[in-house]
Amino acid sequence: MADNIFDWLLLAFVPIYAAIGVYKLLNGQDGFVWLACAWFIYWFYRESKKAESLEEQLENTVSDGPIQVDPEPEEVELKIQDTKNSAGEVENLND
Repeated sequence: MADNIFDWLLLAFVPIYAAIGVYKLLNGQDGFVWLACAWFIYWFYRESKKAESLEEQLENTVSDGPIQVDPEPEEVELKIQDTKNSAGEVENLND
């Protein structure tokens, strides 16, 4: 969860700010700013951890060399199915 001291300090402020916000709300004061700060700190921590895991996944999937692209792709023949026209006759659309 928390890998270094910065993470622990960051996460320590979430319950502190949340507790201050709840305390102020229960006493009839405006505690929404404190709750918003707690939510923002938690959101920032969560998003930074997602970014770190995505960076690790990217490092694990990237090969050492450049991406090899086939210079001459295979030719694909497109065939259209024969259809019936309004008179009920079969039309060959491949010609």
